Amino acid sequence: MKLKQLSDHVCYLEDQPNIGIVKEGDSAILIDTGANEGTGVRILKALEKEGLYPLAIVNTHSHADHCGGNRFLRERTGALVYAPRLEASIIESPLLEPIYLFSGANPLEELKADLAEASQVDHVIADGETTLVFDSLPLHIVRLPGHSLNQIGIQVEDILFTADALFSAELLDYYKIPFHADMLRQKETLSRLRGTPCRLYVPAHSPPGQDLA
Repeated sequence: MKLKQLSDHVCYLEDQPNIGIVKEGDSAILIDTGANEGTGVRILKALEKEGLYPLAIVNTHSHADHCGGNRFLRERTGALVYAPRLEASIIESPLLEPIYLFSGANPLEELKADLAEASQVDHVIADGETTLVFDSLPLHIVRLPGHSLNQIGIQVEDILFTADALFSAELLDYYKIPFHADMLRQKETLSRLRGTPCRLYVPAHSPPGQDLA
């Protein structure tokens, strides 16, 4: 895992998904934590090489590949976990996801196979909350529902981490049918993203770029 610089304060670790890093002095705020403890170990090693220590974790949504490293990092470093309402409930109780995917019945074992480890959420991001501030640098909350019911993006300066609101043409061609919990809200999210005046967009599963198309 290599730390790639996007601005003085913002960088990311290239992985699946990409892990956002916001630097404040020797502290780091993480945007998502990957799929599991192994990813958490790699994140911590990459930060240690740069003399950075995780202060907080902001989860964009509750899918396992975005919050699976939470538990390891929280227990190892004491980093506090922030997540949107509803998504926070699933992060704390991952079994809720296959339950709702299986119409409320006891889920098939196959649906339980790749769940994230449960992790405590220390701060539930309310629907009306627009900004998180750590020391002096604000992280702006951008609502991006659709792929997940209460997914958020994080904008720092003129860089927007878009979580799974955007997929590349290559990914769409490979998977054919993308997963969206609410297609209407996903279309609204894409329309709203067209109006954002950002210099750079960082999707979770594609390289950063300027072209939303």
